[in-house]
Amino acid sequence: MKLLYLSQFELSGLIVVAANSRNSVMALLEEINHQRRKKDDLIERLHKKRENFAESCIQFQRSIESDESNELQSLLSEKETLEDEIHGLDQTNINVANSVSVFLEEILQDLQSSNNSILAFFI
Repeated sequence: MKLLYLSQFELSGLIVVAANSRNSVMALLEEINHQRRKKDDLIERLHKKRENFAESCIQFQRSIESDESNELQSLLSEKETLEDEIHGLDQTNINVANSVSVFLEEILQDLQSSNNSILAFFI
């Protein structure tokens, strides 16, 4: 009889331990599932943030390229205008130099003819 009570006590203790173990396993499985969902949410948020960051970088590069392109076009246009102006001024300088040379030649010829006339007058 004593053995029977002892066996029943041991069996009921094992049943309680088994029930507690099942509850513990269920709680752990629930915690694992919660942690997995949390990890999946973090991965999804991280992925979205990466996509947003990449998109922001692309937009930033586009805005820089567009600004640089506009500025570059403006500078190239200004450079071309200045080069045309330099070419025009060089041509004007050449024309003025030619005109001055012709004018000086005429003056020198006039002076020479005047000198020749004066010399002829005195000779």
